Amino acid sequence: MNEKQKVEDYVRAKYGITPLDAMMEIVVLAKQNGDQQLAHAAASSAAPYVHAKLKQVEIDDKREIRPAAEVESEIASLLAGFTRDAPPAAEGATRGAAQGAGERTPH
Repeated sequence: MNEKQKVEDYVRAKYGITPLDAMMEIVVLAKQNGDQQLAHAAASSAAPYVHAKLKQVEIDDKREIRPAAEVESEIASLLAGFTRDAPPAAEGATRGAAQGAGERTPH
């Protein structure tokens, strides 16, 4: 049990109400009496008891950022290498077609 829970348990045992209960009661009474400003203030005070507090996180991003022209040039050079080194697909297809429609080749 954390310290906050211990305090809330003590207050509840001694007074029969928790800080959150008290703040929410103020919200309800203020709204009933048309005091929106007090209702808002009490609701804002109650929010940390109801909603988790987000922790600030620092992002340490060490990726290299390169100019678009440099990346495009690298992509073009890679693509040129693929087309230059690839086996000619059309040549293999032509050999199969030249054997004739009725002939079969073993696989």
